[in-house]
Amino acid sequence: MGASVFGVAWNRASRGLWLAIVCGLAPIAPAVAEPEITLATQEWAPYQTEAGGRRSGIAIDALRCVLDRMGETYHLVFLPWRRAQEEVRAGRVDGFFAASRSAERDEYAVFSTPIAPQVWAWYFPRGTSLRPGDAAFKATAKVSATSGSNMASWLARSGYRMDGETRTLEQLVTMLRARRVDAVLANALTFDEAVRSLGQSPQTFESHVERSEPLGVYFGRQFLDRRPGFLEAFNDNAPPCTGR
Repeated sequence: MGASVFGVAWNRASRGLWLAIVCGLAPIAPAVAEPEITLATQEWAPYQTEAGGRRSGIAIDALRCVLDRMGETYHLVFLPWRRAQEEVRAGRVDGFFAASRSAERDEYAVFSTPIAPQVWAWYFPRGTSLRPGDAAFKATAKVSATSGSNMASWLARSGYRMDGETRTLEQLVTMLRARRVDAVLANALTFDEAVRSLGQSPQTFESHVERSEPLGVYFGRQFLDRRPGFLEAFNDNAPPCTGR
């Protein structure tokens, strides 16, 4: 009796499969999901912050919006900024953000459309007579920036008198306030945020805008080789998320 029931069930299943094949109704194997994207960043308020397990900020919010629109799964890791870039160079991480564009980074990664604004500004102790436009400024002033930043690379490349680099903006603010350097070059939003986090007033310093350097995501070339068309799709989906 059991064998008979099994035979009927098998025959019904066989006929169903045969009819599905004949009628073109055979089930289609689901598309293979793309692997999760890993992106590295640094603690850099107000662009990206991590507190109590919550990750937020101008750049993170924009990035999340773009990747969600694309239906991508992703993982964010917070690392020291220089290491974040080295992980992408080595192919262990798919990209880093938020970053401004540079020839050095272009060698191993590709810059996306901008996702956040950035202004480079010089900061001086209040009351100083130094000005970045003065003829002697580049040759005589001791300046600094945060380690691994595009600003630090630009200062060194441009012939300024670099006097060490700091790992954090708070250290940079402290060094300038103690007048161990004459001036620092920093992102205007993040510098002001670091000043406030130290309980100081932005009025402690004078600032002079150097230039605008929008921020984007650098996707590793190794990652983009595995994902043709990804960057174009990212750029196409960015405008509604960045207000551009």
